[in-house]
Amino acid sequence: MKKISMLLVVLASVALCAGMAFAAKTYTYPSDAPVLSIDFPDDWSVELDQEDVRGVYATSPDEAIEFDIWPLDEKEVGDDVDAALKAEAEGIDEFIAEYATDFKAGEPSTFEVNGIKFVEVAGPAKDKEDGSDITISAAFFSPDGKTMFALVYWGNPDAETKYADQLKAIIQSFKKP
Repeated sequence: MKKISMLLVVLASVALCAGMAFAAKTYTYPSDAPVLSIDFPDDWSVELDQEDVRGVYATSPDEAIEFDIWPLDEKEVGDDVDAALKAEAEGIDEFIAEYATDFKAGEPSTFEVNGIKFVEVAGPAKDKEDGSDITISAAFFSPDGKTMFALVYWGNPDAETKYADQLKAIIQSFKKP
């Protein structure tokens, strides 16, 4: 149930270690005033939001893993970053219900990567299209203490094992430009 959540917690604890070696492309956004950069392996499909180049959609080569990252429109963090991130995490069930069924969210957890605080809700679910088992993780973070981002991860258990090293490297690559 907490496979990806546990993975992210482990990643946070080793974030200060040397990064995993893989050929990667670095994406920074928003493009006009970057507050976040992230690396994806060269063989992953990565698409930037065509409207404002602020969000990113990335999938593993076999499309068994998906990352969606975007800034939350007009959501300012305010004075209490932790409270703002936790408030966003509480409303994720509605969004997930559009794509999955039987989502069983664990308790929200927090972790930090390269000085960026994350609040995450994760758990198992069923893919709405084919009924297969998936893990979903929704994390909210603010790299600059002002702008909030959402990160939604979808993956099947076999792919999480197959891409474990790349997943670690992706999470460890989150940083302020």
